[in-house]
Amino acid sequence: MNDLNGGTRRLVISIIFGAVITFLSGLFLNPFSYRRLGVSHWGIPLPWITQIVYPNATKILKWAELIVDMGFWAIVFYFCYYLIYKRETKPKKTGC
Repeated sequence: MNDLNGGTRRLVISIIFGAVITFLSGLFLNPFSYRRLGVSHWGIPLPWITQIVYPNATKILKWAELIVDMGFWAIVFYFCYYLIYKRETKPKKTGC
């Protein structure tokens, strides 16, 4: 039962950090996106904000890409968090 609580806690923390990392990635232009003349893309790895480059243009939020991006970063964070947790809880070998 304790492992279930720890696993649930890791999952919730991963989802929260996935959302935070996704929103922080929205502050930066996407270097991997196809650069079309006059369109800017924000968000890494998927561009989930687009804006046509002209004065007072509105930014377009792409919900599907946003959710996939959150899932991607949550999985990456969960994997890293799990590896660190596993390494810290690994029993120490004693001499022999």
